[in-house]
Amino acid sequence: MMNCGDAGVSAFPAPIERPPLAKRARVQHFTSKPEEEEDDEEEAAASGGGGDAEGLLMWQCTVEGPADTPWEGRRVRCTLNFCPEAAGGSYPDKPPQLRVLPPIPYHPNIDHSSGAVCMDLLQREWSAGIGILGLLISFRSLLSSPTQGDASSMPANVLAARLLMDSPSEYRRANQKIAEKMECT
Repeated sequence: MMNCGDAGVSAFPAPIERPPLAKRARVQHFTSKPEEEEDDEEEAAASGGGGDAEGLLMWQCTVEGPADTPWEGRRVRCTLNFCPEAAGGSYPDKPPQLRVLPPIPYHPNIDHSSGAVCMDLLQREWSAGIGILGLLISFRSLLSSPTQGDASSMPANVLAARLLMDSPSEYRRANQKIAEKMECT
């Protein structure tokens, strides 16, 4: 098991003094089983898809829904595609492609048909130092605070952006219905 802290990703034998859960993500080895967490604080988690070469390039991820959002207490499932052809280059020089799996949140920065996530970090703001932990934490933050600036300037989902700007309460209700279909944490 690898524990990830603010300084990057480090491999530790278990158990060792770990950073607070809110500042780390759990990255599971392909053959390991998830360990029980003693805290129920929020976290982002990622696990590989399999032991073959394709499994190393396509990861299944789970991001716990942020507090005070329709996704609180739910798991938002995603994939990270590290395939150079899909990502536009090799990781870590280029970011992996991040897609949300159904049920897809109704969000200005998430394409509702493909699940593709649109955020600066996956485009012009990418740096190899961000790493997977930073990417998942940033995505989780994006879920909790879609901004009207993002909604009006570069929406991946124009209808969700319009609903967020025109009727925030309806936007929240639409996402609560979607969240009900997600796995609970």
